Formats: sequence, structure tokens, C-alpha cells
Amino acid sequence: YTQRAYSFMKFETIDDFAEKGFNLFTEMILYPSFDSTDVENVRNSMLGLLGRNASSPREVALNAFHSTLFEGEAYAKPIMGSPMTVSSITAEELRNYHAMFYSPSNMILSIVTNLPADQVKQWVDNRFGRLSYPPFSSPEAQRPEPFFKTKINHTELEKQQIYLYMGCVL
Repeated sequence: YTQRAYSFMKFETIDDFAEKGFNLFTEMILYPSFDSTDVENVRNSMLGLLGRNASSPREVALNAFHSTLFEGEAYAKPIMGSPMTVSSITAEELRNYHAMFYSPSNMILSIVTNLPADQVKQWVDNRFGRLSYPPFSSPEAQRPEPFFKTKINHTELEKQQIYLYMGCVL
């Protein structure tokens, strides 16, 4: 069992703006700037969201569920990261991540349109056709080991709400 890792981005527009929109979208994918000011602004937004989520019974329960169910596995980690991990990300690390996961060797392009296929294919060839295809080795996600005992995780918040999550590894 192996699971490849991919990044996902979505773009939608009406046909009248399709070519211009496609060119702008692909420029963002292929040539991001990772400007340090922008990186810092996004970091601060994420830290603010993480702070709000830390007092949300739903988010606390969901993170506790995953950390308990997948204890010791990568799946146990929160998708948004933690204040410590978000604070430590550098622009250089983002560039390296981008180079690995947004390369043509690891890209799946799916286009749905009313426009003629050969016209859209020409756009794709113009934007992606000249790119090099470096070898890609996706990190492999390991299948979580099944377990046959009950695990309980209880987190107390000063709220009048309760969230219960129950599940198992299938």
C-alpha cells in the first residue's frame, strides 16, 4: 500500500475569461513569488485561525480524535499544523515544497470546459509544454496499523458544548 502525495488547486471562470484566467492561474502555480511580506501575512492569518480553533470544541475534538486514532502516525498531526510548526516555516521551505509538489512530474491537470478541446490543449502546451520534468519521488504515506482496543481521549474546555467522535481504522 502506498499513497502518493499531491497538492490541489482549483480554478473556475466563465468561457469569456477562460484563456486570460488560465494564464493567470498557471502563472501563480508555476512562478509564485513567496514574497517574505506575503508569507508573513499568511503566517499571521494562520496563527490567528489556529488560536481561534484552540478554543473551538469541534476543532479540539476533531484534532483529539485524529491524534488518538492515529497515534504515532503522520495522520495524527493536524492538517493546519500547530502554532510551533506554522511559526517555523520559512520562505525557502515553501519554495522547496513548491518545486517538489508543483512540478510537471507530479501534476494532474483536469479541465472541464465548453471550449474546443484543441484550443484548450494549445493553452496547456503553451504554458506547460516547455517545462522540464525533474524526477519526482513522492513521500509514501504508511497504512495505519489496525488496533483492537478502545482508546479514549477527553479534553475539557470551558464551554457548554460537547463533541464526540467515534471511529476505527478500516
